[in-house]
Amino acid sequence: SISTVESDHYKAQILNQLISEKLTPETQLTLMDLMTSFESDHYLNTVATNMLKSQSLGDATFQKLVSVIGHQESDFYLSNFLTEALKQPAITKAGMQEVLTATSRIESDHYITEVLTHAAPKVKQLNDAGLKDQYRLAAKKIESETYYGRAIRAID
Repeated sequence: SISTVESDHYKAQILNQLISEKLTPETQLTLMDLMTSFESDHYLNTVATNMLKSQSLGDATFQKLVSVIGHQESDFYLSNFLTEALKQPAITKAGMQEVLTATSRIESDHYITEVLTHAAPKVKQLNDAGLKDQYRLAAKKIESETYYGRAIRAID
């Protein structure tokens, strides 16, 4: 079983091999549960990004993947993943809410702004007042006036 493999490197190799095949939503969710055992943000990000790019994710599986990756420690890897997730063409309101929730866990003003400025066009396109409020709430975490201004100008 993969859960007994201790090396993140080998675990990532196994999961990436599995992800290269078309998976059912149930199998995708099982692999996401396995991803929570990674200690390395690097390997977690690599596997999650490969899943984003190679699997057809439904709304529930997309949200779960964003939630799983949203709990990593590295602002760099989290912002890279969220930016990649925002490239998904059919992102829904619920998916966008999950991305914005994960964005609020980022500490760095620079990385929060990067994700929010990439999210702004999708938030505008979805045209939902609650989503715009959640975006502004995530932006309020930004302490730098310069970065905060960039994030807010992107949504207005």
